[in-house]
Amino acid sequence: MALAMPYLVLILPQALWNENEHTGFIFGVFAIAICASLFVEIFIDLIRASKRGHTRGAGDVAAEGARSRLNEYGPGLRRSAYFVSTVGAVVGVLSAAVGIGSIQSQVGLLVVSAPLSMATALVGGWPVIGVALLLAARLAGQITGRRFWLWIAAITFGQLIESYLTAITATLMAFATSLMMVLLLFGMIRIRSAIVAVIAVLLVWPLVYDIRNDARQSSGVSVSADVGAFDRLRLDQQVARAAEIQEVPLDLGQPGPAEMVRFGLIPRFLDPDRPTISTGIKINVYLGGSSTSGYSFLPVTTAYVLGGPLYVVFWYAFWALFLSITLRGGNRLTVTRIVLVALVLTGPLGWFSTFPDRTISVIQFFVSFLPILLFLTVERALRRRRLPATERAAQR
Repeated sequence: MALAMPYLVLILPQALWNENEHTGFIFGVFAIAICASLFVEIFIDLIRASKRGHTRGAGDVAAEGARSRLNEYGPGLRRSAYFVSTVGAVVGVLSAAVGIGSIQSQVGLLVVSAPLSMATALVGGWPVIGVALLLAARLAGQITGRRFWLWIAAITFGQLIESYLTAITATLMAFATSLMMVLLLFGMIRIRSAIVAVIAVLLVWPLVYDIRNDARQSSGVSVSADVGAFDRLRLDQQVARAAEIQEVPLDLGQPGPAEMVRFGLIPRFLDPDRPTISTGIKINVYLGGSSTSGYSFLPVTTAYVLGGPLYVVFWYAFWALFLSITLRGGNRLTVTRIVLVALVLTGPLGWFSTFPDRTISVIQFFVSFLPILLFLTVERALRRRRLPATERAAQR
């Protein structure tokens, strides 16, 4: 679902409506990824069906069995959700206010402190992690539906402010689409609501685009008058540019799987000699653009260009397997599993993520979650110690 949605909702309809000459290429690359993913999902579902005699959806089982297991953390789950959400939103707004991640810093009009950037990066993934923790608290019955949606709205509002201050809408769109996919997967919204949300975004997009352009011009960044709001939404054209590249796989010095793990797990102060990673800039330079902006063919096609068709098969088969193992059909749903799923949906399976950079960021985000996980583990251990022996046995 996460892999197919951007193609079914935006990319393929645009290509067909506008009679994109590379529609066959767009569909072909997508078919490689979706077939690999579906093969793994169907294979695992068949194995589970043979063992249990029937299959059950992750959302249904989560609604049935998650409450008691998630409540093992006690009120610490709710408190950690509030804390992570608040810190993630506040730090994001404050860092944007001083220019971190802004368009001015990207084009060299503003120099931001490197230590400050590294410090704010430590909680860069906390808005997404906060959403996952709020979802876990909601499934556990620790917060009401009304409070859950108020907190989701607050986090989203923080992302809106951050987008306005940085004059960059890509991060906001990435957050919004990953949020929608997480809520869909865990049954918090229906597909009908998601479609309505997409239509609403399309309706307000021209206004958002004008506000973004005004913010850029007021900060001294030039804006092209030849590109309109809906030109920026021609994702089929963005993907189709990859059809012009003949030398696939293309080696631009992008990180491989080992480098993804290295860059994601090891903090820079322990590995100071490693280069910075910006595959989007490398692609933009290769296409004849400048080194002050990046370009992506969107995640699936970028993986195809940089890795080749066989790489796409293994890459998306891996993530299908990862999600299947993590969710386990909804059985034994835990906070860690919910956080992992949310991070994958905002990273490798994000609608607008840059391959492979976003995968590295997601690994870093999970590392930043570890102190919260330690807190929850301690809370669970203390709570179990206080419970009578009969209740401890029941929870196991």
